Amino acid sequence: MSKRINSIDILRMAAAFLVVLAHDTNAFVYPYVNSICHSSVLIFFAVSGYFYCVPKEKKKGRIKKIFILTVITNIAFLLFYAVVSLKDTGIVNYLAKTFTIDNMFKFIVFNDSPFSEHLWFLSALLYCMIIDYFLSDFLMKRKKLCIALIVALLLCDLIFGKYSLLFFRTEFDIVYLRNFVFVGIPFFYIGKLFKSIDVSKIKIKNISLFFLIVLLCATTMVEKYTLMYFDLYARREQYLSLTLLTIVILLLVLKNPLDNPGRLSGYIAYSGRKYSLAIYVVHPVLVFASNFAAKHLGTVLATAYSFVSGIVIFLAAWLVAIIYYRLKDKIYKPYKTKH
Repeated sequence: MSKRINSIDILRMAAAFLVVLAHDTNAFVYPYVNSICHSSVLIFFAVSGYFYCVPKEKKKGRIKKIFILTVITNIAFLLFYAVVSLKDTGIVNYLAKTFTIDNMFKFIVFNDSPFSEHLWFLSALLYCMIIDYFLSDFLMKRKKLCIALIVALLLCDLIFGKYSLLFFRTEFDIVYLRNFVFVGIPFFYIGKLFKSIDVSKIKIKNISLFFLIVLLCATTMVEKYTLMYFDLYARREQYLSLTLLTIVILLLVLKNPLDNPGRLSGYIAYSGRKYSLAIYVVHPVLVFASNFAAKHLGTVLATAYSFVSGIVIFLAAWLVAIIYYRLKDKIYKPYKTKH
């Protein structure tokens, strides 16, 4: 069984919070930190890869679990937005626009969920797990080839994505790049490579890594605003600095496993293990509710709320996750025991 690393589990919780900030367009900080917040999904892929270094039998169980979660969440968000559509276009129009051949093709091949955009991560993670089930031994025994594959896919992502306008004066559709191939596989295997080495032997001081993280946060924003200034701003938030930032964050966290956490940090680590994925899944519903509420506040209250909306949504999603798992434990576990 993979040893739990408290610092990584705390990182999961931090990544969940960054996801909320990335999607909460009502938040005061949104335009300033949005580019940095998109490191969150890259972190989720890397952490998933790190803890996927298990025997094949356990991989089967995890693949099944993610497959079921992917199906259930897509159905749940289909129903949610169908209800929401009652007020605007109506369910028939919503279903007609959703269930098109193009949408289904992009969903199956490129992980682009027509039911909720954020669910691309789950199907991309599922594909990464399936691919690793068959190719893990081959790639992990040939680390140079694995590193070359990671670099090649990341370069394709940058050249044809964020920097496509610089090189080719064209912009790929977002779904052709934000998927298991160009995002999932590289960061999933970055996580697996970290698992295969002893990071304590990497002689870089914590303070150096910390300042490097600050620097890369700054250069990420510089990349964003430079592209905007020259009107070369592709839609997707993916930068060279963001890739490096994710790697440095992982290195810092792994070098400091936090073996003896305090009560608060211990609970956050526990929450990261158990609730971070649920927070990721449910947060768009709460963002929707938050935005709806903000529209009905007065100008002064709405402005004040924008300073705390990200925190409110995150805490609400955390609470929903806690309630869900407690209900699940009370209902599902006794049922499973009987059968």
